[in-house]
Amino acid sequence: LGDALAATSIHGMAVSVTLANPHMADCPLIGCSAGFTKITGYTREEIVGRNCRFLNEGCDISPVVRTKLRRSAISGAEFIGVLMNR
Repeated sequence: LGDALAATSIHGMAVSVTLANPHMADCPLIGCSAGFTKITGYTREEIVGRNCRFLNEGCDISPVVRTKLRRSAISGAEFIGVLMNR
């Protein structure tokens, strides 16, 4: 699927979903669902083109949890932990 088609396919979803393109520099978000905009207050225009790291601003994550999460993302192994939200 092309980025536009993939992003359009999630627009109307009530659940919170974002879609990123890992083949682009810094893995920018290319779309989000209506549920995401409702929950976060961000508009599509505000998030498209940005890396999702901005969502972590103001959220402290311990180095141990960050390492476990990174290893899980790389290996595909499960991650069980608590990530605080704003």
